[in-house]
Amino acid sequence: MLDLMFVTVRDIAVHEAFADELMRIAGVLEESDRPNDAANVRGSARHHRVKALGLRGQLAALSDRYDKLFDGEPETNS
Repeated sequence: MLDLMFVTVRDIAVHEAFADELMRIAGVLEESDRPNDAANVRGSARHHRVKALGLRGQLAALSDRYDKLFDGEPETNS
């Protein structure tokens, strides 16, 4: 379960970084007088922000489940 939580954290970071970069690109497009292209890229950035928010919800649920299963302690093999 911890592995899944770590992968989820990584995926959140990837989606947020991608959204940041897309917003930067949208700004460049806007400055280049390409408002339609900028709007399309901003839409893609929003998609990645929403995906990151959904993953944050999944991470919260996983964390809650982990706490209930293991009382906040890592699983042991004893």
